[in-house]
Amino acid sequence: MPATYSINIGSITEASRKENVFQALNGLKDNTQRLIKPRDVRDAFLTAYASSAFKVTTPESIATEYIGIDSSNPENRDIKMPILLGKRGFGNLDIITDSLLASSDADIFLYNTKSDSINQNSTKISILTGTLSSYQQKTPYIESLFITASNAIDLNLINPATAGAINIISESGRVALNGIVFPTVQQTIASASNGRILKYSGTYPFGAFRWEDPNVVLTSIGFPGGTTSLFGNVLINGFPLEFIEDQEVPNPIGGIPFGLSFSENSYAGQNWPIVEVLRKILYPYLPPVLSLSLTNLSTGTEYAEIGTTNSVSLDMKITTFARNITERVIDWTLIGTTYSHTQDGSSYNRINGPFSYVAIPGSTFSLNVLTSTFSTQPLTISNPIFPMTYSLFVSNSGATAFSGNSGIPPVGFSHSAIASLNYLTPFVLKFDNSFGLNSTSLETIITSTYSTKIIQPFPGIGSSIVISATGYGYLHFCYPFSYGPVQKIKDPNGFILHDISSVTASFLSPFTFSTTPIVPLTSTYYGPCRMYRLGLTSSYTGNGQFEFIF
Repeated sequence: MPATYSINIGSITEASRKENVFQALNGLKDNTQRLIKPRDVRDAFLTAYASSAFKVTTPESIATEYIGIDSSNPENRDIKMPILLGKRGFGNLDIITDSLLASSDADIFLYNTKSDSINQNSTKISILTGTLSSYQQKTPYIESLFITASNAIDLNLINPATAGAINIISESGRVALNGIVFPTVQQTIASASNGRILKYSGTYPFGAFRWEDPNVVLTSIGFPGGTTSLFGNVLINGFPLEFIEDQEVPNPIGGIPFGLSFSENSYAGQNWPIVEVLRKILYPYLPPVLSLSLTNLSTGTEYAEIGTTNSVSLDMKITTFARNITERVIDWTLIGTTYSHTQDGSSYNRINGPFSYVAIPGSTFSLNVLTSTFSTQPLTISNPIFPMTYSLFVSNSGATAFSGNSGIPPVGFSHSAIASLNYLTPFVLKFDNSFGLNSTSLETIITSTYSTKIIQPFPGIGSSIVISATGYGYLHFCYPFSYGPVQKIKDPNGFILHDISSVTASFLSPFTFSTTPIVPLTSTYYGPCRMYRLGLTSSYTGNGQFEFIF
């Protein structure tokens, strides 16, 4: 309850402060009977004056007046009570309550002055400045905001102006945010400079931010399993972590081809990191290495007599240098056989070979394949050899389905190796009673069970063929016509029976020979041949080694 008091006691202007203005009004009834006394007027005036807390104040200790909270009570001019600025109630409830006053030591309470019919969650105190009304619309304000969703109250310092800052400053002391102490203004003036950082020193809550150079004194940065990123021109012992060089590489090294340069921003729009340069050197792409070899089991070589069936042994080998799973050998096929390996073998008309590939670079897979083959390709003077080719195709990037045995590489198979069984007309030596140098004699000689044959290509000018023959009759020697005439023929004792350099006419040599091609009959596939026949019958037993020098 407001205090009542009297002033100017004992003087003609004595007046008393009533408890409230209503008591003062009761003393000022209609003065029809002239009962209002001057004292009643003074009491009413004093009560009305005392009821206003804000008034011009004239302290006794200073000469300057100011507007403040004052009282006209001479015994208690200094009011010491909580103050509410804002509306006093919301609906039928008082804003200030006994429990609030008992639990809070606040001196001044601020509340909004909004109508009770609108949202009450925000109390804003706007601080006006300047003279332009357009500026006043975006003046800074302090807001107490109740957040319904989180049942919390935020304190906001907001400057909605398009230009302007929010500054928190203490001219001589420190500023702390959440207990973190910042440098004073003088410390900042003395220590802040380009490149320096605010670094916390000490142990909370006894430490503070200080301006220091960004020197790293930690023995480790980051944590296991995490990522630590460094940006900018990063140097280690003065050397950059990026490699920039405009000169072209003069020699290939690893995966770096000659002519490549490491110019600025040439690696995906940025400079080359050192690790990427090393990666390109150490991890070049190497295609798989393939090998395929062939052996005719009848001759032990890669040659076969034309028109015969031959058993062939194929040895294949695949060596991978895959850097990752995408470069592993995943499909292969050995065309000319029924062996292959595919991701889905059931969808191909082939037999899945035993195939197991590991990812270690240098791993090798080997396979031996036995097969048989037959050729009926007629030979000619210009084509004395017919190759029966086997092809190994390998894919390490995925393959498209294939079928058939055409020798054409399947789509998607980018690596290959080949081996050939070369069909040819052999060198043939035989004693026989045939006399003419004609197709009939040639057919008899080459189809005879007792003929001796050497299955190999032309040895070359100056080289010789050594071939055995035993029996009785005319000694016949025949071979592909395209190889040219024989220069010399030696018997098993080394005697020269024929020397083309001393033969001026064919009758001067014990051998007669064909100067035109002799074509075999249709029962064989030999090409046009040249025949030599000893003019007299003879016989030889034992190991008769005749030498024919070209």
